[in-house]
Amino acid sequence: MSDEPEKLTTKEAAAFIRRSPWTLRQYAATNQIPFYRLPGGQLLFDRSALLEWLRIERPRPKRPERKADTMGVYPRKDSPFYWMSYFTADGKIQESTATDSLEEAQQVYKRRLEELARGVWRHPKNRKLPFGELIDQYLESHAFTKIAPATQRMYRQRLAIVRERFGYSQVLSLTADDVDEFVKDRLDDEASSTTVFHDVATMIRVLNWANEKRLIPYLPFPTKGLKPNRAEFLSQVLGVEQEKAVLLAAEPYQRAMIIAALDAGLRKGEIFGQRWEHVDFGRNILAVSKSKGGTKGAGRPIPLTARLHATLAALPRECEQVFTYRGRPILTDTKKSWYRILEDAGVSGIRFHDLRATFSTRLEELGVAPMVSMALMGHKRKSVHDRYSRPQLPSLREGVAKLDSWLRENGLNEAEPRLRAVE
Repeated sequence: MSDEPEKLTTKEAAAFIRRSPWTLRQYAATNQIPFYRLPGGQLLFDRSALLEWLRIERPRPKRPERKADTMGVYPRKDSPFYWMSYFTADGKIQESTATDSLEEAQQVYKRRLEELARGVWRHPKNRKLPFGELIDQYLESHAFTKIAPATQRMYRQRLAIVRERFGYSQVLSLTADDVDEFVKDRLDDEASSTTVFHDVATMIRVLNWANEKRLIPYLPFPTKGLKPNRAEFLSQVLGVEQEKAVLLAAEPYQRAMIIAALDAGLRKGEIFGQRWEHVDFGRNILAVSKSKGGTKGAGRPIPLTARLHATLAALPRECEQVFTYRGRPILTDTKKSWYRILEDAGVSGIRFHDLRATFSTRLEELGVAPMVSMALMGHKRKSVHDRYSRPQLPSLREGVAKLDSWLRENGLNEAEPRLRAVE
């Protein structure tokens, strides 16, 4: 007598006839194989019935045909928006287009297919990235830490303003209209157009970086034309009498910095970073220790004027920095002290940076070749250099002199000129 059981479970019966449990259930459902259903729903099969069934060839039941997998845009009864489905390496993806416009939904669907083709597609669950989080990632990135400290400070200031407005907004949900409204509000708050330009430019810089690093699959809006026009850079030139008043009102340590800007065209950051090791009194040359943008412009030689030579020679050498206050290097901005000097001198409308523009303009008025002036200023492009000098002042003076000569020839240079027709 065999010890094998006569009653087999579904799994045991499927193994006995070498079919899948699903196939076995289909045979039972069509009454091709007798079975017993227990109260709990479990099926039992007779071994003898299975042996009898194996003697007769029977076709395997066909699986029901699956509906063809669809791709594209479609409406859903439970959503006010159109949805879309497409296939990726992760399988079939279904996501909302977040729009009730069929045309816009088709554009979103087309964009997803383009992302797949370019290899920049991201799963929908990874698309919900707040702009504030993106800013944090940028500030910790190598792209940010490699730039000059002064530029880092400027970016942090600008991004603090951007975070206040868009910190909780989803990056990919931002639109050009959002940025336009931001620009309008900033200008209404009396921020200068140049400041707002830098706000938007820094924001776009973060988005471009994120797109390059594939943190976002695409830029959420076209960036062209969003930045407001910067205010025209109008350098003011310090007059001779104004210069005398400013130098008289300044403290000795301040006077040294003012003369360095007027006689060598040094930027404020270059003045703060200047070291004694780069001042050669024997050759009467100052080499710029540290310039704008890290190394750009650093090391350029500037011959010393007699006034600047005497001023630097009289300074105490208490540390490696040239310009100090009470034995400590001056490393911070001097706007408050500068405007206090202007107030005491009775001068207005002059920024410290305009001293550098005064240096450039004086060189041009004296007929110094533009290439020489650019080398002294540390400019690489003439377009930048022209922003500091009043355009072609010698030519302008010559043009006005010709007009003055014409006025004299036509008797129009009197204190109370008579009206006269021009021939």
